[in-house]
Amino acid sequence: MKNRRVRDITVTAVFVGVLVAACSGDASTEPPPPPVVVPTTVTVSPPLAALAALGETVQLTAMVNDQNGNAMTGVTVTWSSSKASVVLVNATGLVMAVDNGQATIAAAAGTASGTAAMTVEQVPANMSVRPDTLGFFGALGDTATVVATILDANGHEIESASVEWRSTDIAVVTVTDGLVTSVGNGAAEVSATAGVASASAAVTVDECLRYLPNEDGTVLPETVWLTPSIITAADTSALESVSFAGRGTRQFWDEEAWQWVALDSLWLFNVRFGQRDGVTEFQVHPQFDGLPAARAQVEKYALPAGRLPRALVRDLNEVEISVAENRKGWGVVNASRGHGFHVFTHHAEQYLATHIEEIMLHEGGHVSLDHEHLSSTGWKSAQEKDGTFITGFARDHPDSEDLAESIWAYFVARYRPDRVTREHLRAIRCGIPHRLAYFDSLDLEMWPF
Repeated sequence: MKNRRVRDITVTAVFVGVLVAACSGDASTEPPPPPVVVPTTVTVSPPLAALAALGETVQLTAMVNDQNGNAMTGVTVTWSSSKASVVLVNATGLVMAVDNGQATIAAAAGTASGTAAMTVEQVPANMSVRPDTLGFFGALGDTATVVATILDANGHEIESASVEWRSTDIAVVTVTDGLVTSVGNGAAEVSATAGVASASAAVTVDECLRYLPNEDGTVLPETVWLTPSIITAADTSALESVSFAGRGTRQFWDEEAWQWVALDSLWLFNVRFGQRDGVTEFQVHPQFDGLPAARAQVEKYALPAGRLPRALVRDLNEVEISVAENRKGWGVVNASRGHGFHVFTHHAEQYLATHIEEIMLHEGGHVSLDHEHLSSTGWKSAQEKDGTFITGFARDHPDSEDLAESIWAYFVARYRPDRVTREHLRAIRCGIPHRLAYFDSLDLEMWPF
């Protein structure tokens, strides 16, 4: 009985062992659970984009991959903009331009994210200018501003666009950054260009359209005394030489007798000017004591005479210098017998530093132009067509002073326009245009100007 019990225990143990072994073998054959996949990389397409207009959009897409490089679907992606003031992005990745600049769009899935670079730079597509018509009817040199408005393709204004301005005729108007300046009478266009966009304004310049002379029929209040800046000491003098020629007798104006007399013992000098042929004789009154004093007077007045244009010293054969005061108020320098100047030093001395050249301009008209043109048909016609006079002095003496007054104005308008005000220049051009045209027709030699 004892042995049988042992045997039963042994059999039982073996059975249990077999059973355990069988159970262990079944557990080792079950597959392990699948690994958890997570978003690891996010790729945004396109990786960069440039938007040329505010309101323009671009659709971005995000590809999400797991740790094994496999594409993931159905993953929630969150979109964001680094600068909402530049670009906005919605929940689907649609990006819209808001303002010029740069920003980054980010797409996030879990802890993974990707980005795309966005640039917004408005590109000109359309342009307009205002005003689109412009008229200048005042003095040349007047200005006006033309404003250009540049739009992108969606109609949004571009505030910082670079604009190129151009005038089709710079002899009529010039333009700089939209500032238009009238230069000469005529018509032109001012254009603005930004990229492929352009627009233009039509410009008309007519300085005389609305010009009205003075109520008394004059143009300027005066000529000689208008300004001392027409010719100045800074301008080159064509005086070449002064040489003493002895003493002699000449016809000389006598203030006491109020007539021309033969005066002895005049100091005589030969003066050469670069702008005229031949010699101009300077005759100095014997009241100037001694040769040095007489020569000093010659040099004093020859220097400004040498600054006159050639046409006004062409017939300047003599210059008489008198110390006497001009009792009749003839002035500082007068035309002398149709072929010279008479200088009254009592008056002239105070004007040497200011108006002496302006005075000589006027008198040069008498000396070199009166005898040929005062009675000419062309001059008379120009007076009639203008219907005005440059000054009251010219109006009161149309047959003797109008030409000399007008040649002064002509010189200013054609050769020294920058030395008078724009309004005075306009008055000359618009008040006596036919006289100016008459002088133009003469083809006067105005060297050195």
